Amino acid sequence: ESALRVQYLRLLHNFCDRDCDNYTGRRLLLSPSERASIFGCSDVAISSSSTRPAEGESGLLSKIIHAFLHETDDSPYRFWLASCVESYLRGSSPKEQLFVAQNTGLLQHLVKDVLSDRLH
Repeated sequence: ESALRVQYLRLLHNFCDRDCDNYTGRRLLLSPSERASIFGCSDVAISSSSTRPAEGESGLLSKIIHAFLHETDDSPYRFWLASCVESYLRGSSPKEQLFVAQNTGLLQHLVKDVLSDRLH
């Protein structure tokens, strides 16, 4: 079961890593409401009170980030979750990078982790 999960994460990593010129395919990792929030598409209704997608409307990328944030330091999945996010962000637009930084908690988590005493 563990090996299968790692293979799924490797598949996602390779999809993001090798699909750098096909933004349309990569953006399928975002939910429709996340795409609308990021790119301002008018075809998806979004609450005017926030640019964040409604609860329960997270795309696969947001779910991967959420899983990463909740994994323990010794988790065998932590590396592959981080690798998937990194490969997505490496080829993403500035708007997508800003969305991840502002809306997922990833940036705050990374800053806190880097500044913690346990890494020194």
